[in-house]
Order: sequence, then C-alpha cells, then structure tokens
Amino acid sequence: EQLKVRLEGLKKAPELLKQTSEELAAAVAGLTEAEAELARLSTTWNRDVQDVKTKLSIALKHEFDIERQLKQLDQTGGSGPCPVCTRPLEEAFGTVHTHLEDELELVKQDINWQRKREQQLAKKPAALVEAEQKVVALRDVVEKKRERVAKCEQAAGHLWERTEELVSKEKTLREMDELIAAVKTPYDAAAHEQMKQELAELRAVEQVASVY
Repeated sequence: EQLKVRLEGLKKAPELLKQTSEELAAAVAGLTEAEAELARLSTTWNRDVQDVKTKLSIALKHEFDIERQLKQLDQTGGSGPCPVCTRPLEEAFGTVHTHLEDELELVKQDINWQRKREQQLAKKPAALVEAEQKVVALRDVVEKKRERVAKCEQAAGHLWERTEELVSKEKTLREMDELIAAVKTPYDAAAHEQMKQELAELRAVEQVASVY
C-alpha cells in the first residue's frame, strides 16, 4: 500500500520532466541571444576605446611636430628653410607661419575632444552594463532549470523502478494466494482411496513383471 502511495506521488514526474525540459530549452535560447548581444556591445565598446586611443596618439604626435616646426621658424625667420620642402621661405614666411598656427589650433581642439571622448569611454556604457547583468541573471535561471530537470529525471527513474517493484510484488502476492487457496482445498477421501487402489494395482503388475 505504501508503495502505491509513493507511485501516485511519482506519476507527475514525466509530465514535469517534459515541462521543465521545455522551460530549460527556452531559457538556454534566451541566454544564447543575450550573450550574443553582450558580445556585440562589448566589441563595439572596446573598438571605440581603442579607436579613441589611436586617434589621440596620432593627434598628440601631430601637435608635437607642428610645435617643433613653429619653433624652428621662430628661430630661423624668413631666411630659414620651409618645414615641408626645405627651400628658403623668404616672403612666404608669414603665410607658412600662420598656416601652421591655424593647423595647431585645430589639432589642439581635436586633442581636447578625443580626451573627453576617452573619459566618457572609460566607464562602461549603460547598455553594456545592463547586458552583463541580464546574462548573469539568465545564467542563474538556466542553472536552476538544469537542476530541476535533473531532479525530474531522477523522479522519472524512480517511477520506473517502483513500477517494476510493484509488478513483481503483485505477482508474488498472486502466487502466494494460489498456494494458500490450494492448502485450503477440502480433503477428498474418495479420491484418496482411488489413488491407493491404483497404486496397489501398479505394484501388483510390478511383481508379476519381476518373475519374468
């Protein structure tokens, strides 16, 4: 009786296993999608960070070169060579000097912008942080779903084992009932006497046969 009660409790295991397996598959699909989005956002952020660093490095080098050229012009004056073609500047000195000053100003503005951008990118974007948190949460959900599926699989296994056990015990019980029923069969004196007569006849035949 206790075994039957336990079986009743386990009968829901297959249905629960199917349900939890479907939930696990959905959770894994959601996690895969979230991980792909996280990878995309992370790649974009890292690329932007590297891009800013590269542009800032180039701008700083450009600034250094222009300042060096201006310093050289201030030292040599109009009689000095052109920073680009190396020919004497003479009357073009003012034009070249002004051009370099304007270019230096533009480079300094670019450097300021790149540095601000670098500071902005030093902190992870909100979308990236949210994507990371979502992946962590979904991984926890998937792990719990897997644990529940494992428990349902174990319960389904127990259901099979207990069903086999119940069938075996019921078979044994039927056999015992048959033995008990045979023992309880009333004593048939007439049949017993007939069997004694048949046995005596068989012994007589055996004695006759032994003579020969």
